[in-house]
Amino acid sequence: MLLRCCVHSANDGGFVPGWQTASTRSLPQQAVAADGTAEVLSAEAPVENFLESEGLWKGISMFNAMMWGGSIVSSKAGIDALASTGAEDPGCLFGALRFSVATLCLSPWLFSSSSLESMFGSMKVGGCYGAAYMAMFLAMGLGTSAAKTSFFGSLQAVVCAGITCVVARQFKIGTLAAAALAVAGVGILEFAGGDTLELAPGDLICSLVPLCFGAGWFILGQTMKKFPEDTLPSTALQLAMTALGCTGWTLVSTFSKGGMEGVTGLLSQLPDILQAPGLMPSLLYSALIGNVLTMWLANEALRRVKGSDVALLAASEPLWAAVAAMIFLGDVRDLGDQKMIAL
Repeated sequence: MLLRCCVHSANDGGFVPGWQTASTRSLPQQAVAADGTAEVLSAEAPVENFLESEGLWKGISMFNAMMWGGSIVSSKAGIDALASTGAEDPGCLFGALRFSVATLCLSPWLFSSSSLESMFGSMKVGGCYGAAYMAMFLAMGLGTSAAKTSFFGSLQAVVCAGITCVVARQFKIGTLAAAALAVAGVGILEFAGGDTLELAPGDLICSLVPLCFGAGWFILGQTMKKFPEDTLPSTALQLAMTALGCTGWTLVSTFSKGGMEGVTGLLSQLPDILQAPGLMPSLLYSALIGNVLTMWLANEALRRVKGSDVALLAASEPLWAAVAAMIFLGDVRDLGDQKMIAL
């Protein structure tokens, strides 16, 4: 009779000493059978959702780094293809084309943010990324190699970790040390063969890349954790801001050199420019894989993984860029007098 009353009280939501504490710990509970006897019902332990696991999304972040490494090489190939046509500022022109295509793919989600705060946060990220990509394209247009561009990009891990420590007012030696070691490893692989890190004008411009990307990772991590449902709208806005920056830079640069005649001439030549040999494969890979897919996956990852961890995984991008250069550009390094690609 006492057991029946306890069960009844628990089911009614009333407080029974010891009963609610046990149930919140998912301990075995008792029920009353039809004949009045007590039965023990085993409570199943909660099962972790694999699709939400941190390990899975860290693996996806590594996949993104591989794809971004490939997009560095494809961007360089695309810029070289545009340069062969005699186009002015081929780096920014390629960026304008690349991010316009990517923005077009996600245009249905461009104005679907859940709030103005979310929209402005995504636009800040897009501004940071846009500045980073413009610096990258300008540097490659001035002759900076894909390998050196990737090395500068890997420094974003240190920048993001440093911003995280400053904002949290905690010196996280483990995060900073891991980021520094990752960058050091990339530097050894890129320059251990006797090459020197001589800074040309394009390289100095490229040094802005890690600062802008690192700040973007930090802002994006905060935005995605606060507005986890806005991954697609955020990706669309990031791409649109970058497309706007690259297109604006290209038009202003063309106007400054040739006035309105130069701008109209560029627009009229665009159909012929798009037929440059080797341009379209590089453009489509960079836009669809290097931006649309990977940036959406990065937004999803930042809902579950710290921004500094994602940036740290992205530091492996130069290694994948080296592999892509070897496979697609035939950039095979001699082990005796240059450097070794190690994974």
